[in-house]
Amino acid sequence: MRYDYKYRINNKDKGDLAMELKELTSAEQVVMKCIWDYGKDMPLQQLIENLKQDYGKDYKRTTIRTFVLHLEEKGYVTTYQIGKYSYIGVRSWAINVDIGRFCSIANDVNIGLAKHTLAYLSTSPIFTERKNGTGHSWVNRNFNEPVRRTIIGNDVWIGANVIILRGTEIGDNCVIAAGSVVNGCIPPKTLYVQKRKKEMR
Repeated sequence: MRYDYKYRINNKDKGDLAMELKELTSAEQVVMKCIWDYGKDMPLQQLIENLKQDYGKDYKRTTIRTFVLHLEEKGYVTTYQIGKYSYIGVRSWAINVDIGRFCSIANDVNIGLAKHTLAYLSTSPIFTERKNGTGHSWVNRNFNEPVRRTIIGNDVWIGANVIILRGTEIGDNCVIAAGSVVNGCIPPKTLYVQKRKKEMR
């Protein structure tokens, strides 16, 4: 298997989250609670084992993946896939990303985080997304573009404090310098250095 799937609960107040669980099917609720109780990024195999041990649910692997996909579509869970022999440092955050093999990702790296649209009255997601970080919404459908996955190839070294924007594609054997902001398509075997601008223009 090329990837190990991992899941995490989106940042929400636990009281609000408990209320919103009413929207989910009973099976989705069980999967959600299992990930929630784990308390950190949860590999798919661990989810399978905990569902069986703690909840008596002997779901097939493909069935669990379907439940998690529904949870992701509803905004409760984020996923990332990480290849063998790759690692992610502390305080780093990966959302909707496929990470290849032999990748070294340093501390305080943010990958695939949400973008805010500039096309509407406000940049706040309360006006464009049914599920968002505010815990509230003033719309009954999503207005943003479909979420694009971020792709990181094999044998990529990403330095500390890097921001990789959603939808970015990084080729094999790249080195991303510490503190860079990465967007777009980065060809294989690239040494990428793009420092953040301190002034807004």
